[in-house]
Amino acid sequence: MINSDSLEVELDFLFDESPTAICYTDSNGIFIKVNSAYCAIFGYSSEEIIGKDITIEYPHLDQDAKSKLLEDYIKFFSASQNDFREVSIFSKNGGLKTLEISRKFVNFPNGRQICVSFLSDTSRYKRSNEKILNAIFNALSGVIYHVKLDSSQKRKMIFMSERADVIFGYSSQELQNDISLIANVLHPDDIITPSQSLEIFKKNNNFRRLQYRVKNANGGWKWLEERSILIETGQNEYDLYGMITDSTDSKISNKKLEDLRFALDESAVVSVTDKDGNIIDFNDNFCKVSGYSHREIMGQNHRLINSGFHSREFFKDLWDTISAGKVWQGEIKNMRKDGTYYWVYSHIIPFLDDQGKPFQYISIRNEITRRKEAEEKLAASEEKYRLLYENAPIGIVIVDSQAVILDCNNYLLKMLGYEREEIVGKKSFTFIHEDFVEYKAAALRKLFSGEIKRFYIEEKRKTKDGSYLWVGCYSNAILDESGNVVYRLDFVTDIENRKNSEEQLLKLDQSKNTILNIVAHDLRSPIVGITNLARLLRKQDNPEDRHKYLELIESSGDHSLNIIQDILEITQLEHQVGSLDKESTEMNSFIKECLKTHELHGKEKMIQFQFKSNVEKIYHDINRDKMKRVLSNLISNAIKFSYEKSIIEINLYRENRKTLILIKDHGVGIPEDLQSSLFEKFSLARRVGTREENSIGLGMSIVKEIIDKHGAKIKVESEEHKGTSIYIEL
Repeated sequence: MINSDSLEVELDFLFDESPTAICYTDSNGIFIKVNSAYCAIFGYSSEEIIGKDITIEYPHLDQDAKSKLLEDYIKFFSASQNDFREVSIFSKNGGLKTLEISRKFVNFPNGRQICVSFLSDTSRYKRSNEKILNAIFNALSGVIYHVKLDSSQKRKMIFMSERADVIFGYSSQELQNDISLIANVLHPDDIITPSQSLEIFKKNNNFRRLQYRVKNANGGWKWLEERSILIETGQNEYDLYGMITDSTDSKISNKKLEDLRFALDESAVVSVTDKDGNIIDFNDNFCKVSGYSHREIMGQNHRLINSGFHSREFFKDLWDTISAGKVWQGEIKNMRKDGTYYWVYSHIIPFLDDQGKPFQYISIRNEITRRKEAEEKLAASEEKYRLLYENAPIGIVIVDSQAVILDCNNYLLKMLGYEREEIVGKKSFTFIHEDFVEYKAAALRKLFSGEIKRFYIEEKRKTKDGSYLWVGCYSNAILDESGNVVYRLDFVTDIENRKNSEEQLLKLDQSKNTILNIVAHDLRSPIVGITNLARLLRKQDNPEDRHKYLELIESSGDHSLNIIQDILEITQLEHQVGSLDKESTEMNSFIKECLKTHELHGKEKMIQFQFKSNVEKIYHDINRDKMKRVLSNLISNAIKFSYEKSIIEINLYRENRKTLILIKDHGVGIPEDLQSSLFEKFSLARRVGTREENSIGLGMSIVKEIIDKHGAKIKVESEEHKGTSIYIEL
């Protein structure tokens, strides 16, 4: 088992000792925890940051912009997709900082999810890049620039070297504030739209060479040449780097190249390879980072520093990209000469010949080893808890304050039959039976208000097939650093078997009480009648009266025996284990045999039986005694609820490869509101017959039990005052 105290020590070590700035934020963008490196970057103390939202880093924004920033963050958090990006933010003293930020999501075993951000201050590298650009400009009679193009094709000048006024008549600062000023000096015939510009890049493997005219100081026109490269930084977002010179100034001196090399050596690991990947040039940083000397590197392939971490497919994709003349960027794990590992974030840019084929590649890398080590340690801790979470023998659900399901484990998915995407992101009440929603909502209000910390409720959860499963749900409050409830963690157990057992016990108890009531009431009445008639019989001398009393005694005795037989039958069926004993039986003769036993009963009401069959002989495996009881009950009911001189139809026929038995009367029918309870024990549908015949409500439940044990089906169609049709499908 993982020791939570040791985990806290590990996390505190990462925060206190890591030179990388690290912070934790929740789903609403509120800072939960920051380390000293983070405070150092922004100039705030931890007390000034914790409990505030992320807009503290953007004091220059108005309220609408801050709201939009928070809205974008919440959408990002809900998607739970890790990312890496470069951002510009303001420190406490108002200074602008350029940062690399890597954001990861961590799910703790208590169900809490947070966003962990790793930040690196790249302002120094930005200043170094400016130094590179200015060095190039000082060596050239032109300007260099950096433009960002967003997804709506709006352009923003990030940087332009200082002597822009020589080229355009506007200062660098003016163009950085408003790039559209360039349109004022461009020749009308040479203006192109951002979409046209992108099209040129795509046709030329992300490189572009343009010649156009701008106004000169005398009011005339001068030709400029612009060479630029396009780097995709996001979906439909780009960085555009370029150099603009007067077309007459086309030579670049060795001094310019030396200045450029110096600037690159200050900020990155740089190497140049030929088209086959052999290293033909590199800077001193390559030697410092890799541990190899110039002599050991020159002429070698980058396999010299291959760590074996990445797959062949990874490098194949890299080479396929740059061989096609496209820029590749990504993280690579390399190995130093001493066998230790280091990580770099790389841009590999192909140089193309006149035919558009790569003839050289330049690689520009920034080392990110410390950041990756911090990420790996955090990922290892996260993995421990993830394994515990996913393999727990209980359903686990993480739900936010808006009742939205943020995550759940595999055990819960198997329990309810859903796929993860069918649950995550949905409202939790969607999966709870409506009978429990109001009570659950009231309990959750108490939980999120802090009135209670946990509660337990037994409820029905909806499964994927539309049925409901009884579960026991323990809901627990998850607090942030300030003691506010941010999530709830549900532990869900399957209690379907226990609930079914309780229901069966309740039904048995109700059945027992009903049977006792029948014995005390329905059975008592005919027995008392028999006793009283016997007393009267002893006092009678008239043979006719004695015969009448004997008939009444016989009728009361038969009724008592029927009650006892029904009670014994239903009890036997409920406790019977295994299948019924069956024998192959010819159904025509079997039905006729059953009808004979009811002929006398039918004649009392002058009822006529009509038997029809569309098959000469048809055999089925049945328990003759049980099935005879079924037909006897159904025929008796048909007689009981038929009017005098009516007809009862009994049909045996084959239809769609099935055998059907139909018993149809034209009597009183069954009211619609009683039909659903027809097969229940001691059914409310029991009524007296057309001659006031009594019923205890067990006959149809016995029929249903026997039919079910035969694997057969029974269906009832009835209309009040018009009769009832009962179908048995064998």
